[in-house]
Amino acid sequence: MVNYEELVKNYFKGKNIGLTLKEVGKRLNVPYEDMDDLATAIYLLEVNGYLYKIDDTYFRCPKDFIYKTGTIEKSTKGNYYISLSKGEKVLFNAKEINKNKLQEGDIIRFSMIQDPRYKHKFSGEFVSKIEKNNAYCNNFLAKGVIQKNKGNDTYFVIVNDVRYDLPSDKLSGAYIGDEVTVECVKSLKSNTCSVKQIITRKNNEHVFKVVQKMEEKYLVPLNTNNTKFNYLFDFTNFNAGDILLLNVDEFNNCSLIKTIENDNSLYGKTKLMAMDYGFSVDFDNLVLEEVNNIKCITDKDYEERKDNDFRNLITFTIDPETCKDMDDAISIEKLENGYRLYVHIADVSHYVKPGTKTFKEASIRTTSRYPANYCIPMLPTKLSNDICSLNQGVDRLTKTVVMDIDNNGMVISYDLVNSIINSNKKMTYQKVNEALEDINSHPDYKPYIESLKILKELSDKLDIDRVKRGNIRLSSIENKFEFNNDDSVKNVSRDDHGVSGTIIENCMLLANEYVALTALNFDLPFVYRVHLKPEISKLENLKLELKQAHKFMHSLERADNPRTFQKIYNSIIKGLSSEEVIYISRLFLRAMTSARYDVKNQGHFALALNQYATFTSPIRRFPDLLNHLTIEAYIKGDIESMNNLFNAYAEYSENCSISERDTKDFENSVDTMLLKEYIDNIDNEIESKVDFIVENKVYVRNDLGLYGYFIANKNEIDELKKDTTVILKVQQLDESTNEVIYDKAKIKKLKKEKRK
Repeated sequence: MVNYEELVKNYFKGKNIGLTLKEVGKRLNVPYEDMDDLATAIYLLEVNGYLYKIDDTYFRCPKDFIYKTGTIEKSTKGNYYISLSKGEKVLFNAKEINKNKLQEGDIIRFSMIQDPRYKHKFSGEFVSKIEKNNAYCNNFLAKGVIQKNKGNDTYFVIVNDVRYDLPSDKLSGAYIGDEVTVECVKSLKSNTCSVKQIITRKNNEHVFKVVQKMEEKYLVPLNTNNTKFNYLFDFTNFNAGDILLLNVDEFNNCSLIKTIENDNSLYGKTKLMAMDYGFSVDFDNLVLEEVNNIKCITDKDYEERKDNDFRNLITFTIDPETCKDMDDAISIEKLENGYRLYVHIADVSHYVKPGTKTFKEASIRTTSRYPANYCIPMLPTKLSNDICSLNQGVDRLTKTVVMDIDNNGMVISYDLVNSIINSNKKMTYQKVNEALEDINSHPDYKPYIESLKILKELSDKLDIDRVKRGNIRLSSIENKFEFNNDDSVKNVSRDDHGVSGTIIENCMLLANEYVALTALNFDLPFVYRVHLKPEISKLENLKLELKQAHKFMHSLERADNPRTFQKIYNSIIKGLSSEEVIYISRLFLRAMTSARYDVKNQGHFALALNQYATFTSPIRRFPDLLNHLTIEAYIKGDIESMNNLFNAYAEYSENCSISERDTKDFENSVDTMLLKEYIDNIDNEIESKVDFIVENKVYVRNDLGLYGYFIANKNEIDELKKDTTVILKVQQLDESTNEVIYDKAKIKKLKKEKRK
């Protein structure tokens, strides 16, 4: 396929000329049937600021071109603006918008002036509207990103908020997440599209299986296993069944990276999925060699931190049973007028420095990933599980947030210091919960029970403050898998950390909040955790979805305020079962924006905080490591030496946000794989209880540890009340939600029981 964008760019390069679309086609010898492709290419070059248009003539933009391009957005208050790359907004006068007949979604060229009073406020002036030349178009071409429907091998692209279905045989070798040019066809019955060009591969490395049919060999990609593409590859030395990791360019030329052993174990399948997502699993030997030369703690380290040597404090970690990479530890003291809380965080920045191979690898991985019972770490295990991990009974370097808190849970003063600790006890969520109920359940926790009680007392007060300010807590399902010796799923349960989980969460949130406040007060370069308020259109949709579940939001007025949003949510879930709370939480979660990392602080809606950043998990999150580097420079008064690195924080933030979403998808995909395997082995009919009903979906609970429903007709629904006993058989898994769909045809009895 001809890449007309490159052809046009190369033609205009170095030339100070103006050409119409027709003249460009003539000079490039573009056949008439390709003029639509050329029109789209020129449109995209104009949108991206390479060309500009006067009347019907296109010119190359000089480097010092004063005009910018952007898409008009409209706020809930009716103000028009264009967002810039770092979170700033350019505001436009409504009269100018109306005069030029502009509307939300229009792409325009504009000039901008900075407000002399405010650093990040700009006003804009309209120059011209950018429109595609449709003279040669029957349908239309557009840019989009390929997305996959969960549960089947069908795909789609969103163009101008409209969904276009993309059949698997129209992918043309594109992958999920690839940026592509698609030809869109709108009709009364459906909107469809087909890939015409791959613009940018999200990930060039993919896992394939060699398949042979008759004399023909071809490649089947892991992510599109029902689709055969014409990948260009030499099969000479490969046989049917071989698993290959290949580099795939935009023209589907494949080159071998390595052959992968066909390992059908859970680890093997998980590893293949990770590689296909583009995640590095194994570390390069040069990185491992660098880490092997790192010394844990030196005499110089002890000397530098002697003023903040906290090894005499009672200190402990609280984590899941299987945790090996412990980022955080806690110490607590009861004071006459309140508490002194020490949140100790592993000082990863002491060992992982900018410019090292380990730092570069961490910047690529961006996070540790936890599929099922495995960990794909951001840092080599010698660092993540040993040198940096706050293991029991060993000295460790830390950064400590020391906070004095009054009896009402208000932070009176705080400090950030480089410190050294020695954790007395590795605790688990479950055992702490049990010890707080009955200390005799775990005698080895007795020396620490007083500290745990003080910590819970403080946590309860912090909880009250969170509720008062409007912190929104949504319930979610985290599956915990138990495995047989052969890696098959033995049991599924809910992973609930209980009271101890809330204690740790409150302590970490508080530390993160005040570290972010330090960065804000001293104008330090930082990576903030940003969560914007929900859009009014999503809130309207939430209202309709709640109505289907016989729950009602009477008003959306001020629902974009955290306290109002919290009150609406709490009033709706009051008195509901845990299963129904999870369902309602999902609806509210869909109405909210996604949190992201950003160098510009814009507050955190769900936490109801004016500023928030992540600092407490540098072993497994790259943004936290970046923030540690900033705090290290702040503590040492040497911010200027870090300026070169700080320039890269914006790009790092964007990459981390993208990687976080991909990681969530990957971990959910592994969950889906395991849940499917688990329900495939359930042959028996299961006694269940009706929990709640949404339209024709009857949600049930049982002893399987699975969340799911069956479809019932109106007459059956009229008979089904809460706690009615039904006998069901597992049918399949709804992969879009990981809900089990039960077979209503196998209902043996509908026995009414008294509501408990």
